[in-house]
Amino acid sequence: MKPHQAVLLSLLLLAGCTGPMYNSGGTASSGGAAYSISVAGGIIYTAGQYFDGSNWIPCVWTGMGRAALPGVPGSANSLTVSGGTIYAAGSYVNSLGNLIPCSWTGTNLASGPSATDSANAYGVSRYNSTTYAAGQYYNNVGWVGCYWTGTSATNLPGGSAVALSIFVDGSNVYTAGQYFNGTFWIARSWSGVGTTDLPGDGVHDAIATSVFETGSGANIYCSGYYSNGSIQIPCYWVNGTRTDLSGDGVHSAWATSIFVVGSTIYTAGYYWNGSIYVPCFWTGTARTDLPASLTIASVGAAAPGGKDPASVPNGRALRVHPNAPL
Repeated sequence: MKPHQAVLLSLLLLAGCTGPMYNSGGTASSGGAAYSISVAGGIIYTAGQYFDGSNWIPCVWTGMGRAALPGVPGSANSLTVSGGTIYAAGSYVNSLGNLIPCSWTGTNLASGPSATDSANAYGVSRYNSTTYAAGQYYNNVGWVGCYWTGTSATNLPGGSAVALSIFVDGSNVYTAGQYFNGTFWIARSWSGVGTTDLPGDGVHDAIATSVFETGSGANIYCSGYYSNGSIQIPCYWVNGTRTDLSGDGVHSAWATSIFVVGSTIYTAGYYWNGSIYVPCFWTGTARTDLPASLTIASVGAAAPGGKDPASVPNGRALRVHPNAPL
């Protein structure tokens, strides 16, 4: 596995917005969500968070085994596995209510600098000792989607836009996210600054949450979800062709990360079953639920989703993922 292939998707150092998607659901008092997926040595690894009745706990799953991570409340939004060690990245809320970007080596927590209100880095990749990040910045007019090579920003076309994920293969930089067309949000992938719109239902919001590439740009894979006007539908796209995934068939579901091994597509996410958020992954289109807290507690948490980023340019939100039930 190439090092940059493993460092996927959705490192969400969220400061200025909670994400542009709204969704239906209810109030979560239990459950969890998976935000990133990786495969190493035939083992499926996922990262996310679960609710223990009091707080949202960052965690990683090795197969079906769950390990809690320090930094509570928080979320593990991206992971990679190297030499048998799990490396994860995400954010947590400190005692002052500030959102702190962080990483974990195994279960050891390392905090990063406080996120700013003027720029958000959501996805990270590393290639040939260079760090690449995807996100957006505020230019006093609106949010501009971009990616950074080191500290040098490259703007992405689309007007009001956000890049949530980045994948680097040699000199090729792939990003995924969404842009606003003046009426609704459209899922988009970028190859460099070239654009590919990813279809939802054509009349409601859609978002691409992660991107994966299998070499020389032959196949570009994106995970995401779209609204059908009632609920969110999880999906993935291969070269712009959409395949829908299943939740419980009644409530909203979200696909947040994608990984490809050979011809097998793995997608991570979660769904609302009417009572709790259930973390899961899909192998192809077959869903496997991941263990989370199943005890319904009296303490609630807000449903995933939030305002579009342009509407809160200077406000600091406490959610650690655009779709997090934190």
